[in-house]
Amino acid sequence: ELAARADVAKQIRVLVKEHATDRVRERTGHALEQDIEIIREEEVRELLHDVRIVERKMDPVNGVCTSVATMPKSRIPAPDKKDTP
Repeated sequence: ELAARADVAKQIRVLVKEHATDRVRERTGHALEQDIEIIREEEVRELLHDVRIVERKMDPVNGVCTSVATMPKSRIPAPDKKDTP
């Protein structure tokens, strides 16, 4: 349920950071080795009111639980001036 609420907040505003590191190693007598590491972070900082979980499903066979969260459009905060183009 917490993830469903966070996904509602992400639809309003989310900060995404990505860092990529590409390493190429060369050893004498060996083929080149390449290692690529990508780290993505999402940060959501929104205070939401009236978010309700309207649906819950459990799939014990696959070990998956899902929740659907909703929030009235009237509760969506106005965008900051720095967020608009």
